[in-house]
Amino acid sequence: MGKGKSGAPKVTGFVTQPSHHLPRLRKSLVLLAIGAVLAYLGYYLISNDLPESSSRRAQIGLQGIPAALGGALLIFGAIGTATALAGLKRTGAEAIDMIVEKSGIVVRGERRIPWESIESVTSIQYKNEAKVKLLWDPSQLHRSLLLKVAGDAGLPGRQTADGGHKVKIALVRYPEADYSKYFKMAMGQFPLHGIAVEHKTKWMQT
Repeated sequence: MGKGKSGAPKVTGFVTQPSHHLPRLRKSLVLLAIGAVLAYLGYYLISNDLPESSSRRAQIGLQGIPAALGGALLIFGAIGTATALAGLKRTGAEAIDMIVEKSGIVVRGERRIPWESIESVTSIQYKNEAKVKLLWDPSQLHRSLLLKVAGDAGLPGRQTADGGHKVKIALVRYPEADYSKYFKMAMGQFPLHGIAVEHKTKWMQT
C-alpha cells in the first residue's frame, strides 16, 4: 500500500500487513502480564488463607476476585496473541483478503472468483456493546463478507449442500479510516453485477 498525494495510505485492496496486527499483539501481551500477576495473587491468597476475615464468605470473595479477573485476562490475552501471531505469519499471496478487479475479486492465495460465479453475498458488521472492551479496537473496520459461489475451483471455505461453495472474507483488523472508502467501492460492485447482498449484524467480544 503506497501513499496518495495527501500523504494518506493509498488503498488498492485488502492485503493484510504487520501494522494491522501489532497493536493487538501488544495489547494482548499486556493482558497476559496483568492476568498472570492477578492469577498469582489469587493463588497466593487462597493457598495462605488470606486475607483474615471473620466471615468465610467475605474471605472467599476477596480471594476469588483477583483469581477470576486474572483468569479472564489470561484467556483474552491468549486469544489475542494467537490471532495476532496468525495474522503476522501471513505473507505474499496468503496476505490477500480481497482485491477488486474488473473481472471479479481476488481472495486469499491469489485465487480469482469471477463476478458471474458469485451467487449472493452476506455483509456482516460486528459490534461490541460490552462495558469493558479488552481486545476490541473501535478504529478497525470490523466487517466480513460471506460469498456463495457456484462450483469450487479450489477456493478456501466450505462446500454447500447444493454443490456450491461459501467463502468467508474477514476484514476485521483493517483500519476503518484507511479502508472504509475501498470497502464501500467493493460493496457497490456486487449490485452492479446483479449479485444480491444481504446485510447482517453480529456481536463480537474479541
